[in-house]
Amino acid sequence: MGKFYGDCTITETAARECTGGVARHVNLVNRIRAERDNVLLLDAGDRFTGTVWFTQYQGLESSFFMNKLKYDAMCLGNHEFDQGVEGLVAFLGNVTFPVLSANIDVSGEPRLQGKLKKSTVKILPNGVKVGIIGFSSTETAYISNAGPTVKFQNEILAIRDEADRLTSQGVQILIALGHAGYASEQDIAKAIPNLDIVVGGHSHTFLYSGPQPSWEPIEGPYPTVVVQEDGRKVPVVTAFAWGKYLGRIDVTFDANGTALNWTGNPMLLNNSVEQDNATLQEVLQMAKPLKEIRNTIIGTTAVNLEGEFPSCRLKECSMGNLFADAIIDFHLDKKNDNETWAAAPIAIWNGGGIRASIKQGKISLGDIYTVLPYANSVDKITISGFNLRQALEQAVANYNTTTPPAAFPQVSGLRVMFDLQKPKGSRLVSVYARCEKCKDLEYSSLNDNANYSVLTSGFLVKGGDGYTSFQKKTEHIRMSNKII
Repeated sequence: MGKFYGDCTITETAARECTGGVARHVNLVNRIRAERDNVLLLDAGDRFTGTVWFTQYQGLESSFFMNKLKYDAMCLGNHEFDQGVEGLVAFLGNVTFPVLSANIDVSGEPRLQGKLKKSTVKILPNGVKVGIIGFSSTETAYISNAGPTVKFQNEILAIRDEADRLTSQGVQILIALGHAGYASEQDIAKAIPNLDIVVGGHSHTFLYSGPQPSWEPIEGPYPTVVVQEDGRKVPVVTAFAWGKYLGRIDVTFDANGTALNWTGNPMLLNNSVEQDNATLQEVLQMAKPLKEIRNTIIGTTAVNLEGEFPSCRLKECSMGNLFADAIIDFHLDKKNDNETWAAAPIAIWNGGGIRASIKQGKISLGDIYTVLPYANSVDKITISGFNLRQALEQAVANYNTTTPPAAFPQVSGLRVMFDLQKPKGSRLVSVYARCEKCKDLEYSSLNDNANYSVLTSGFLVKGGDGYTSFQKKTEHIRMSNKII
């Protein structure tokens, strides 16, 4: 999680704009535990990918500090599968708390069997049994690298089955802890009668009740209360992203386990929150190997390069333009013949694969790892104009500004126009492709019957982010094992 470990720039620190950091989390969590009984600390997933920390430690940093915080439970987010099953297995072997997902079927994946639970039951000091049921977005199957041996089932059906099982065993309070996005989590709260609370993530939604505490626009009240058909109310909470806030909800239950009232809000972890010194020293010690990465300057930029969420998921962005052009430029000398001017004249990358911006000035290797945290390969495919057209349609099929998907195409060698008001499957208004054999820069209308050479990620070639038409390629060559 970006900045979870206090990974702030010099500029942010000087301006006292640095937020988050595990040392602040430890201090605040310890304070709440000292003040209140019956406290549960839960995590809604996505601890993998996106920082220089993860590049260096591959999840060891998360397991170490999460163990220190003594989490009661965590669910799996989509990013926990970014390194495949093997990367997740190492993390699960290190954590000392239960990791949950009721709707993930690992019966075909021996490496995960016995390491992932559907739910866990906590017995509070007052004797009350609290069941925590995990769930993960079914989107994970195509937006990450879980592979064919891990199956994602319908979230509502899986949670309902587990909730019924726990209720039959005398569990009085049920919490659904998951990673499916704000809209889906409200659907879950409405659909399952015996749920008491839903704790969610994935959509980076900022919920808050009261004046706006920072720059994030408030997208709904905290908690958002969902009313079921019989009038029963279920609070839904989520706390933005990147460890900037610690979400807190205090709920009072009657003797039967029925929620009577609740209060709370996300707590902003800014400079007003002290850092736990022992934890801070551990952070600084683990940060030492990262200095070389951060301090290695590899270039400069005369302009700000826009790549921050959600810009590259919604439109053409400057970081996407640079990256797509750079892929083609890097492979100029890897062409197969003298008739073509490049290995491929077209590059397509998913906007969700670009994770950060770079400000005007020097560019470090650490900046690049933050912008492009995924260990993707660059692959060359030969694909028909028809299938390329279908892939572009797939890239915007689920376009929305509320929870923007990762598929939006950042391109080089294509001139594309979409009409997003049209129905799915007919949003591509026009597309012109760069000529592969022309000495001068020439574009022509995409020919459905012609073949085109395209550079893209190995993830998209496998149909990731919904690019299933890329699987209909006629040729596939691995060009570079890593993008960095």
